[in-house]
Amino acid sequence: MKRKIWLFSVLVAAVVSLTACGSGNTAQEGSSSEVSSVKDSSAASSASSEVEEQAVIKGVLKEDVTVDGENVSFLITEVEGVDDPQEIAKGINEEGVILNVASKQVEGEFNAADFSKGQVIEVTLAANPIMTRSLPPQIPGASIISIKKQ
Repeated sequence: MKRKIWLFSVLVAAVVSLTACGSGNTAQEGSSSEVSSVKDSSAASSASSEVEEQAVIKGVLKEDVTVDGENVSFLITEVEGVDDPQEIAKGINEEGVILNVASKQVEGEFNAADFSKGQVIEVTLAANPIMTRSLPPQIPGASIISIKKQ
């Protein structure tokens, strides 16, 4: 008799838990669509704010550019902010900063001879750019939108 009661109790508990799990999914589906619509609108607003928060800095090439296949390295000094809402230029000391980019990120057709020591270049950075703590600091191409000579 105890065995039948125990078996019946286990069966009832299993049915109740399966029923509860099944009904929980339908309630979450409705609420997840509400959550995703909120996420979509916040993603759109953050995308527009990223465009507004791009920083533009300029500096003088300390040496000729270094080309390694499709990758180009610029070492710039005397960095100053042109449109720098995050004041990134203030965080770069007199040693300058190294910009590591793909040649396609340089405006126009890239020619290493066009970028020589002493030339001023303008760099457009993404919002919250990544920068190493090395000396001089380095900014990878993922944080650089474009580079153009002045």
